[in-house]
Amino acid sequence: MRYFIGDDWTITYELTDPDGQPIDVSTATAQWRLYRVGSAPLVSVAGTCGANGRVDVVVPSSMTSSLLQGIYTCDLVVTHSPTNKRTYAQTTITVQHRP
Repeated sequence: MRYFIGDDWTITYELTDPDGQPIDVSTATAQWRLYRVGSAPLVSVAGTCGANGRVDVVVPSSMTSSLLQGIYTCDLVVTHSPTNKRTYAQTTITVQHRP
């Protein structure tokens, strides 16, 4: 994935179980984090959990404008209950200046 510094970012996740069925996240909370390997999160925002395993994340431009160009890691952590917290997605993204 490629995102531009200073833009609003919208990221949508469709969470499914191993059989391809949507995971119920309707009562869960989600946290999306962006960091460089070995560092604390540079950006952390709450995701909006909806029906059919959908989690929407909106990162406002105020949080992306101070990022440096480079490759970052992001993850999505969903808390279903106090004893059920899971990282559903972890990937790398490229952050760059708009051409």
